[in-house]
Amino acid sequence: MAASSLTPLIFSLSFEELIQACIEKEAFLRRDIKYLSPRGITILRLDAFAAERDSFIAISPNRMDKNISTQGFKARNIQASSLMKSIKEVIGIARNTFGIKSAQYKGFNIKGLSRLSAEMLCTQSVNIVTKGKQNLAAMSLRGLKNCMLTKITTKSNALLPLIAATPTLQSNSEENTVIRRTAANALYFELNQMCQTATIFFTDRNKLKANDYVIYHRDKILIRKGTLKQNEIITRKATHLTSTTQFKLKVPTGKSLKFYFGMTETSIPELNSVTVMCNTKTFVTTTAEKLGYDKEKGLIHFIIRNNNLETATFIVKIGGK
Repeated sequence: MAASSLTPLIFSLSFEELIQACIEKEAFLRRDIKYLSPRGITILRLDAFAAERDSFIAISPNRMDKNISTQGFKARNIQASSLMKSIKEVIGIARNTFGIKSAQYKGFNIKGLSRLSAEMLCTQSVNIVTKGKQNLAAMSLRGLKNCMLTKITTKSNALLPLIAATPTLQSNSEENTVIRRTAANALYFELNQMCQTATIFFTDRNKLKANDYVIYHRDKILIRKGTLKQNEIITRKATHLTSTTQFKLKVPTGKSLKFYFGMTETSIPELNSVTVMCNTKTFVTTTAEKLGYDKEKGLIHFIIRNNNLETATFIVKIGGK
């Protein structure tokens, strides 16, 4: 189970907005300390709150272990992408040599190649090399060289240790996420408690001051529309979301589209992705987390991919209730 599921956030602000809110509201609380100290908001409590905020900043996503984890996932994805390109090149030569309906070509062809995980790419690469060597004489007339097959094996071997490191990277990243989210929730809880106390006190005494203690939550609804042709993708970078940010997805025309977050603009879909079939009436509702969004791991590129022959249109609504 993902760390974000084990430790869900109790607020909808980004971490940067939470820190900014803490600094801003602390200044107001210190300004009004003479009114609020009889209600439990003392200098000692505010000093402790400031220390808690600074401790949270110290475990921000810029920690070295987070960077190492992100680099590890990125290295795996880059190597997998490189391997896929080499495999596609050989498959293309097979198609050009034997024809798309031939038994020889079907022996090379991999269904859903662009959607395969790094592990499955390594598995399939063995078959590509074997088939390539068996048909080297015929395919060499269309450009296949033995060094191209050797390159696939070399890239696959280089990918294997990066895959093997993934569980450790995942565990380290999830541990950091739990630590960070636990601290963030505690910080927000204390901030909210003090702001509620101040709001209650000032509501009937000074409405301007009462308004100073309102914590504004971001709830913007962003709507995106577009069209994707066969094998086309569209990507948008997003770093301001939370795991619970709502996504509403619709594919009004075409066959289906796949929606997910990746580490790069061309990342292949991981386990967390949603395929939306053509439907003109209803939206598929999900969350950023279920689409794979994870800022700590660098999974911040929102990708919409069309793996079908038909051109498709999409509507995406981000945010809201």
